[in-house]
Amino acid sequence: MVRRRQLEQSRDRDERVQQQAYRDALDLKMFDEELATSTLRAGGANPSVELRPCGLAVTHFRFSDNQLPIRFEATGRTHFLVINTDTAADKPVQPMTCKKGHKLIKKAFSGCRCSCCHKDKSYMSWACIPCRCYICSQCYESDSIRKELAKRDVSRQPTFLRCANLSSFALQVPRLGAADELTGAFSVRLQLRVTRLPAAGQLQSLLRFPLVDSKRPHLTSVFLDSDGFVLGRPLAFECERSARVRPGVWAEVAVVCEPSRGVLTSFVNGAQCSVSSELDPADLWLLGKLVLLGGGKQAQARGADVWGVVLHSWALTADQVLHEFLQTAHRHPLIGGRLVRLQAQIRGRLARKRMASKEGEKEEDGENKK
Repeated sequence: MVRRRQLEQSRDRDERVQQQAYRDALDLKMFDEELATSTLRAGGANPSVELRPCGLAVTHFRFSDNQLPIRFEATGRTHFLVINTDTAADKPVQPMTCKKGHKLIKKAFSGCRCSCCHKDKSYMSWACIPCRCYICSQCYESDSIRKELAKRDVSRQPTFLRCANLSSFALQVPRLGAADELTGAFSVRLQLRVTRLPAAGQLQSLLRFPLVDSKRPHLTSVFLDSDGFVLGRPLAFECERSARVRPGVWAEVAVVCEPSRGVLTSFVNGAQCSVSSELDPADLWLLGKLVLLGGGKQAQARGADVWGVVLHSWALTADQVLHEFLQTAHRHPLIGGRLVRLQAQIRGRLARKRMASKEGEKEEDGENKK
């Protein structure tokens, strides 16, 4: 009787495992079909898989064009914002001017007609005296509101995804862009910005790879400590002091996982940050999904701004991480754009110096001729 009961339980367990495997295979097949269909939508597929020689693949998850990747699963509040939000590049709205570009002065005028709404009103609040242009207060405020909404319109400008506090999200990994089949090695690069670092003794979750053992649900694979270092385990060891995440500044964090060796290496802006060795290989396997900004304890989900996530199907070397970071920095508006503006300012300053020196030489020549 007992033997028969044990056989029935074993048979039921095997059937559940087979059904789960069938559902997972069917789900992956449906995801591949959705990914192939998404290439026809505006902006292309998201995520997009880039095939490279020797059977390597790179998967790009984009948040810069106001579109969420397929099978995006969020926990908490997430929304898109314009890339220049909360930065020095976020310029204030320009005040309203007349048709010739003259500034308006604030003064009360009576018995005039508004040049925008063409309505006679008791008095006007704004005017351009040389052009005889009069603007009422309602039209002036409407113009400011319209310009502010256009500046915050995420459908017309590059964007990023903001995850509020206690928020996280999961990404479905395509089969073509998964980890190496033999060694299980893979690399993850994400461009993010944190508002503030955790307090002393506290941690912030960055990445979690789905664990084989479901009895340990509150375990983070990669986290950020109070000093801005990206680590794979909460141990005190020497880290590169310059390779750290700074609050309020965009940075690229790269994580290279080698489950066969039990090693996790982290990089910040192309520079090596830390190396965590002797890790459990089961904690480093990538099994279909990738959890970002969560996966650990609830207090460790502190939110961040995410611009993009890139998954490589092999373990990147230090030179490759630096090369990929330089390419990303060239495309990122807040990194490459700052460099371009800095170069323009330097060139302008040098040009002004040359012009001033030439004018000085002309004045000296004129005095010598006299």
